[in-house]
Amino acid sequence: EAIGFEGNSEKLFSLLKPEAGRTFLELSDLGRHAAATVKAPELPTITPEDFRKMLKRQCGEVEAAWRQSLDPTEVGRVRRGEFNDRTRAMGITGNVAALFTDLDVDRKGFITLQDVDPEVKWITKQFFKCIQETHGTIEEAWPKAFQVTKKTQVGKLEFAEGCEAIGFEGDVEKVFELFKLEADRTFLELSNLRQAAVSVKAHKKD
Repeated sequence: EAIGFEGNSEKLFSLLKPEAGRTFLELSDLGRHAAATVKAPELPTITPEDFRKMLKRQCGEVEAAWRQSLDPTEVGRVRRGEFNDRTRAMGITGNVAALFTDLDVDRKGFITLQDVDPEVKWITKQFFKCIQETHGTIEEAWPKAFQVTKKTQVGKLEFAEGCEAIGFEGDVEKVFELFKLEADRTFLELSNLRQAAVSVKAHKKD
């Protein structure tokens, strides 16, 4: 009566009792039933496309966000628990568990950069395929095709010349931006290509 309940209070009392012979209720009896009947609020849905937009807003490029926040240890793959923790650390709210399932389309149990961004998947595979066909390895291609002036760093123009040397006909500027770790960087190093190759190798399916 004090809370304004107008239903059958005797029936409610019997329903809330844990044992038939009980003549009283405790706070725990109400709490147990409340937990069973009150649904937790549903988390907002995040589509893969929404997720890519979030990553670009934070880091400029999906690949930069992947290396800086999602795969900081450079393993090349991120498992579900790691994904949940790291996306929340980035301030991303919503149903990240369902998002992981949507990204892991071939049910590997982990995701790679190629799962997160299909464009990255295609362009990086094409780039490293050209390296393999012309020089075999990144270590062989770097001094011969890219670092022709023996510098440890390669600018955008030199990188474009290296891409031409290996026969890569894709978007060179896009690849250059993808491989950079920081948005304001103006050069690439051999380590950048190695790190990008890790994600390609981790994604076994073509």
